[in-house]
Order: sequence, then structure tokens, then C-alpha cells
Amino acid sequence: MQSMDFLFKIRSRVVLCFLVLWSVAVSITLFHYTVSARGKYLEMGDKLAWKEGIIPSVRGRILDKNKKILAWTEKYFDLFLTGAGYIEIRRENEMMAELADIIVLEPIKINSKTMLLKKNLSPEEIILIDMIVSKYPEFKIIPRDERRTIDYSRVRSIIGTVKIEDNMMIGVNGLERTHNRLLSGSDGLYVVMLDKQGNWVRGTWKLLRKPKPGKDLILESNVEELRRQMP
Repeated sequence: MQSMDFLFKIRSRVVLCFLVLWSVAVSITLFHYTVSARGKYLEMGDKLAWKEGIIPSVRGRILDKNKKILAWTEKYFDLFLTGAGYIEIRRENEMMAELADIIVLEPIKINSKTMLLKKNLSPEEIILIDMIVSKYPEFKIIPRDERRTIDYSRVRSIIGTVKIEDNMMIGVNGLERTHNRLLSGSDGLYVVMLDKQGNWVRGTWKLLRKPKPGKDLILESNVEELRRQMP
């Protein structure tokens, strides 16, 4: 009988020690996640839930000494279907049918996930499709900047060209390259929350930094003088 009591006490102590060790381990783990590593895991969660984006600045104009505009930037808006191939066929057909009832589509496949539906949307078209784009987050209206120059080939050679790199317009040659810093300005920055599909969550968009437009470059010559500078 005494041996049984002794064994019972031993087992009780073993169980008690196990429970104590288990509670200590749980406490340490809980402390790690809620206190010591809280910032790390919150930061990881933020990276998954939030996305930073750039608002390109408007590139400055190039004018002659008489303030005649020689180079400028025009903004266009294109309509895309994103997530193509991952959307249920029934839903995609429904979406496209609603859209086709309002505007004429000119679909061009960009890659396995993206399709350009309409290039250079007019202001009227943007207003017409606003409700559908809000209803179906797979539709996205994306702005696009294009650099324009005066229609004189000799003057265009002096002005030079630009390229788009990381959504920024950069001077490649000519005056566009020489005065790139002046013309470029400073991009803005925003942050927005994304859902599991990568779509923007309404009401979460925040402006972190306003874009600063580039400055105009005013030349010391007029158009005719520039034309005479080239052979």
C-alpha cells in the first residue's frame, strides 16, 4: 500500500513538473509573439497587407524664348482586365458583356494575366464605365503619359527624346537629357491596403508625399532660330 502511495506521489510530481514546464514554455512563446517580436510580426503583416506606390510627377515643358511650347506631356487613360485566366468563365463573360454594352472594346492580350481592353479612353467613356469598374475590381483604369514635341524635325532633334523607366519619364538625348533634373520634378508616394486578390481596399488609400511637377525650360532662341541651328 505504501509503495502504491509512493508511486502515486512520484507520478503526481512528474505530471506537476510537466505542467509547470509546459506553462513556462507557453509563457515564453506568448511573450515572444506579443512583446519581444511583436514589431517584427506586425511589420511582416503590414508588408502583406499594404502596398506603396509612386505618383509620377508631371514633366516640365520646353518653350522657346517667345513662350511657344516645343515639348509637353499628355496624359492618357487605358482600360485593362487583370487576373485574366484566374477569373471564373461565367463571371468574366458577365463582366465583359456589361462593359461591351457601354463602350467598344479593342482587346489586346498583354500577358497570361493582363489584357488591354481599350486604349486612350475619352473623358466621356471614363464616366460611363465608372460604375462597372467599381463593381468589378478586375477592371482597372491606368494612366499613361506620352511626351509630345512640335512638328518640326530639326527642332525635335534638338529637343531629344525620353523613355519610361520604372514608371518615370527620363531624358535620353538632346535637351531632354541635358536638363532632365530640372524637367523631372519629384514623384509622389501613396500607400493602400490590398485584399487577398491584390485589389485595392476602398477607403484605405493614403497620400504620403505629394508629387512636385517639373519646371519649364525656357530657351534663349525662338523656333526659327532653332531651325537654323541644324544643318
